[in-house]
Amino acid sequence: MASPRLLSVALSAAAIVVMASTTVAQPAAPRSGASPESAASGAPDVTPEVNVRFDASATGLEQGAIRETIARELAKAEVKGEGRSGEITISVAGPHLVVRFHSSEGVVERALPVPNERETIPELLGFAAVNLTHDQRTVAGASRDGPSPGASGRDAPAPHPSKPEPRTDLPKAPAAFARHWFGIHLGSAQLIFNGGPVCQPGADPSYTCYAYSGPQRGQPYVSSTKSDGLAIHGGSTGPHRTQARLLLSFDEALSARFTVGGRVGYAFTNGWLGGPDQYSDGRSGGLLLPLHLEARAKWWLLPLTARHLRAFVGAGGGVAEFAGHETASDATASFEVWKQSGKGFVSADAGLQLGILRGLAVEGSLDANLLFPKTGAAIGFYIGLLYGL
Repeated sequence: MASPRLLSVALSAAAIVVMASTTVAQPAAPRSGASPESAASGAPDVTPEVNVRFDASATGLEQGAIRETIARELAKAEVKGEGRSGEITISVAGPHLVVRFHSSEGVVERALPVPNERETIPELLGFAAVNLTHDQRTVAGASRDGPSPGASGRDAPAPHPSKPEPRTDLPKAPAAFARHWFGIHLGSAQLIFNGGPVCQPGADPSYTCYAYSGPQRGQPYVSSTKSDGLAIHGGSTGPHRTQARLLLSFDEALSARFTVGGRVGYAFTNGWLGGPDQYSDGRSGGLLLPLHLEARAKWWLLPLTARHLRAFVGAGGGVAEFAGHETASDATASFEVWKQSGKGFVSADAGLQLGILRGLAVEGSLDANLLFPKTGAAIGFYIGLLYGL
């Protein structure tokens, strides 16, 4: 029987076995194809017992046909010499069929390309089983080291199977990673104040001013001082603190480098941060939407298969509102300048994730948000605790 063409050896780590084993036993009686010399010499034809197992990656194979073919091929093999009993494990790693044979002499592996004609898979694995369970030099018709024992004399010793040399070029099994990630995040954002006119007719509608002192305390305020910007009133432009937010997240890993998911949460102040609700007239001021609802996708530059440090960039959008304030004054009164932006947003973010225990990770992220219809920009920072399954 011609030896099969065998390719590179696969899977350096044992796969988890999920299928029950089937025992393929060779008959102990001499086979009809045994040579007269072997029968005359009394050298027994070795009939090893071999268990066949399939791991979870091989559930798509025709396992019944494969078991039958392996049994048939082992029964047909005309072996002279020392056969080996043991266990065959079959798995699939990417484009390869991986066959591993465990015996008392060690472990031997073979990786075979998955053929285009899937109906040939059982025959291919049957040939591989014969090759792994019997030393090539002892298969009838395959001797390369000289004549068979029957040709050289009945007392010539059968060659002993050589133990396979360790291989360093084995294809590696795909690394495992968690696919379902649950998280809790705490953070806040800095809302950017621009330098446009405020507290005046025709000013940016995202700004609202309230008197902070004097007889109009707590009332909407329009400055009598004409200006081209906030700074002339003693206020400052740039980032201003907004509400703290508590968010819950879920992300699904479609691969080790791509996840999709979302976050939902709450802005702690159901009103403006330290805003007009503090005034003596009991006025509650403009309410801030407390809901934070976001859909997002991430691309992992350092993938989820990394044991400790992972990194990502992402994009998203959703519903949220941000508000910040600044104290200013003119010749008449002191007043609070509030900027309220949102209720919709789009964002880009980047972050790092640090694995600390199996399935548990700490994550820090930086978000850049564009807000509408009340226009604005906010930069948020969040730290979170995540668990992956």
